[in-house]
Amino acid sequence: EIRLSLVGSEMCIRDSVEVVRADGSCWTGPRRTIILLNGQASRGGRRRNYMWSFFEFPPLHPLLVHFTAALLPMSFVMELTGRIFNRDSLRAAAWWMLLTGTIVTPFTVLFGWLWLNDMDIDIERQMFIHQWLGTVLAGVYVVLTGWRGMLLVKGRKVPVVYLVVLGLMTLALFVQGHIGAQMSFGIGE
Repeated sequence: EIRLSLVGSEMCIRDSVEVVRADGSCWTGPRRTIILLNGQASRGGRRRNYMWSFFEFPPLHPLLVHFTAALLPMSFVMELTGRIFNRDSLRAAAWWMLLTGTIVTPFTVLFGWLWLNDMDIDIERQMFIHQWLGTVLAGVYVVLTGWRGMLLVKGRKVPVVYLVVLGLMTLALFVQGHIGAQMSFGIGE
């Protein structure tokens, strides 16, 4: 059961979430969708306010996830393109994207866990896979970044096995993002 406060009126829907927007249009989402309107959402009578304050922050996971989703796959694309066209500038761009994405990703995971804890929901299969796949991917990317950094310091080009592993991790990241998107926006929405 989800309860939402909408400008003085309260809405409670069990099997789906229906929101009437200010322009009169309607959005219906799958069960267990958490919607933040005016920074407030509640579940089971427990109200949360995600407005900025000294002790409480809004969910930062949805913001940080875009850095992870952009930088890490692009590091693979740049590394592969740099190898194909033998361009050091593309390989350098790949390194900086990988490093930056790897620095941001543990924070993305941390804020995802904190947001999940704050939601007070029952963990379903999708969320279980999403949270643990994300945690494992963050660790694997740290290892890959260390590997790539050692190759850089030694002045060596990346071996094919590195590209294969980075490509597989990019595919796993796509699966991770797809699961997160399904939970956020619903299937087929």
